[in-house]
Amino acid sequence: KEFLGIDEEGLEIGEVQQQEISASLNMTDTLQKHFAILAQSGAGKSYTASVMLEELLDRDYSPAIVAVDPHGDYTNFAEDEDYMQDVKVFRENDIRIPVNNLSADKIDAYFDLTPAQKRELSKAFAKMGQRENADYGLDQLEAQVESQDMNEGTKYVLKDRFREMRSMNIFGRTSSPNNNDLEPGKLNIIDLSDIINHRKKQIITAYFGRHFFRQRREGNIPPFLYLLEEAHNFAPEQAPSPSKTVIEKMAREGRKFHASIGLISQRPVKLSTTALSQCNTQIILRVTNPNDLDHISQSSEGITSDVAARIPGLKTGEAIVIGEAVNYPTFVDVRERRSDESDAGEGLEDALQDWEEEEEQLEEDVDAFM
Repeated sequence: KEFLGIDEEGLEIGEVQQQEISASLNMTDTLQKHFAILAQSGAGKSYTASVMLEELLDRDYSPAIVAVDPHGDYTNFAEDEDYMQDVKVFRENDIRIPVNNLSADKIDAYFDLTPAQKRELSKAFAKMGQRENADYGLDQLEAQVESQDMNEGTKYVLKDRFREMRSMNIFGRTSSPNNNDLEPGKLNIIDLSDIINHRKKQIITAYFGRHFFRQRREGNIPPFLYLLEEAHNFAPEQAPSPSKTVIEKMAREGRKFHASIGLISQRPVKLSTTALSQCNTQIILRVTNPNDLDHISQSSEGITSDVAARIPGLKTGEAIVIGEAVNYPTFVDVRERRSDESDAGEGLEDALQDWEEEEEQLEEDVDAFM
């Protein structure tokens, strides 16, 4: 235990292979300098992340958690009787971004504005901020833009941006989730599984990441973990993204303010090198794609050629832990989870069986009704 750096009071993610000792990772070492869980599809990355969430929720002292969940992989925690009291789920209809907390720069990051459009929008925000009642929404901001003397082409484009924002149905007067939702040891799940628009997902991720990071720097919320499933879609290596800048900033500066990030990805090669390289603990399950393996090796100083060569041969549920949380690369069998498993990861046969059973039940219900 001393050699590997095992912390008996840490996050118990499983058992060290061939040693019969718990693979317990020091929480501070794992979270404060960020972590990543990397694996190809089906190797157990979301399962491993759920095990870590269990450990955090079961502790007496742990950070507030905000999990960005594109596929509903973690919503099962809200239905599990052992955890539901510590979990809130924010689905598409629950998520709100307050317009009066935006700025021309933020809207530019979300929707791309020209310098002239940003200038006029900045004037509108300044005018709205001077009002006695600073509680305003999209309609009031658009009315202010409409009343300003500006180029008609600029005004038309800004009004078009407002129409696009309105169609997303996430911009309002209040914030949801908000500061009060972030409590130590509580899990807040931003469930994006019903949202198809990819930019909308990125805007939500960008806004709440930036907002909570700023609130943490100002001391308004407790230390927190921002957990990102499918992180390569929010901080891509190549393509621009409104959430990429935020995630990279949190990765570089978050440790100073106890604002941690956890990146989960099945395509490390598509994940920002800047963000991944700041994750000083990595939990790596089976990865066979040579490009992904090469990207992981370049992003982590702890991976030797010998360790990299063993990654493709890992079985489902086997992991290598490297970095700040351990003294040496450590091979781990991830433990069984205590919470109910989400239906989001069910196999094809199970899905087909469920479909057939639902169809048969529907036919029986129709026959009974007739």
